Amino acid sequence: MKRPANGPVAAAHRATVLTFALDGLILASWLSRIATVKESAGLSTGGLGTVLAAPVVAGLLFMQVSTPLLARLGSRTVVRLCLPGTALSLAAIGYAQSVTALVVALCCYGVIGALLYVAMHTQGVRVEASSGRTRMNAYHAAWSLGALAGACGGAAFAWAGAGVGVQYLVVAVVCVVLSAATAGDLLAEPPAHSTGAGPGAGHERRGRRGGWSRDVVVLGAMGLCCLVVQGGVQDWGAVFLHSERDAAPGIASLGYVGFSAALVLVRLVGDRLAGRYGEALLLRGFAWLAVAGMLVAVLAPWTWLAVAGFAVVGAGVSILDPLVSSAAGRLGADPSGATRTTARNVAQVASLGHLGVLLGPPFIGWLSELMGLGSALVVAGLLLLPGVVLAAGRVKVWREPLPTGPAAAAPGPPRAADGGARQAGRQPAGGIGGRPGGPVPARAPGG
Repeated sequence: MKRPANGPVAAAHRATVLTFALDGLILASWLSRIATVKESAGLSTGGLGTVLAAPVVAGLLFMQVSTPLLARLGSRTVVRLCLPGTALSLAAIGYAQSVTALVVALCCYGVIGALLYVAMHTQGVRVEASSGRTRMNAYHAAWSLGALAGACGGAAFAWAGAGVGVQYLVVAVVCVVLSAATAGDLLAEPPAHSTGAGPGAGHERRGRRGGWSRDVVVLGAMGLCCLVVQGGVQDWGAVFLHSERDAAPGIASLGYVGFSAALVLVRLVGDRLAGRYGEALLLRGFAWLAVAGMLVAVLAPWTWLAVAGFAVVGAGVSILDPLVSSAAGRLGADPSGATRTTARNVAQVASLGHLGVLLGPPFIGWLSELMGLGSALVVAGLLLLPGVVLAAGRVKVWREPLPTGPAAAAPGPPRAADGGARQAGRQPAGGIGGRPGGPVPARAPGG
């Protein structure tokens, strides 16, 4: 009897996997041809740095005002609009004829991509709640595989002598077609005005509106530490192997290859591990694993062992960012405004976390001037430990049992019979923010 109810959820899961994969494909397609774009635009190295900062800053700023739009339209509608929009902005980047046009196209990409980021994670959290199991590691693994495909595709287009505009246009067409074919399978939220509210819901909304709760700050700080480590390996791993271990450039690049491969492989099984051992235990164990891998990579006297150490770092950090994203969407959601709450928390945590992308690599570079590159990488790795220990012990959703089976019913608008459940402190089946049909601990406004 439950199988038909789970059919739409299974279809939404597949559509969400594809959404993440296409987002990774678009980003990697852009990154794989940056050198060609730099040459075509006549940019200096410093000018390129300024241009590359534009979409990141625009996206982070827009995340702060994305919540009302998501609450009004719902994550499904936003994904259906923004995934093709992101692909088309990539095509615009490829055909930009001046530096000004390039910056405008990149800012459009950053703004639309930021909204897509929040929407697809909001949709992912909704699928998790509706299916009764963790899914976010699978979604992030799909993103990584999509990015790998984009990087390989960029190399193939460059080898064939194809222009950037041609490549980006092909990628855009593929993404638009696939998005149109599957985006309708995503789960739709009930309209905000039709969602019932139990006693005290208005007070809950007033207390939470726009605030940065303690759990959001803790999760954001953990995400920042995680992305500092990832950025450190991505930007400085090959430099370390080449300068400190005298590895040839081709061999030095294997550090990042091993890191990326381990990251994807562990994410493919991360949801099963979280369901079996619990998120809090996994967070602590994998953080220690990442630190141990960084120590091996820096202290190893042989290049091959250092490469293996960077692979262990990839395995260690692999599940941390997905678990942070999943927890952000589950924080404090209530039946009267689940989409707004989820989108706001995801945007706030992502804003803090992605500061690690901007600040991590230069921080490690500056630190290496004081103590050497190897020591700077170890310091970056050690930042994970206090962040994870603090988060695993204090974030409420990680102290709750994980769902272990499918939801009893497909998600949909709350029914009148659910009012008693809300009054008793329980979440109706299929609710986005809590465990389907399970108890939700009382939370003070903003907590």
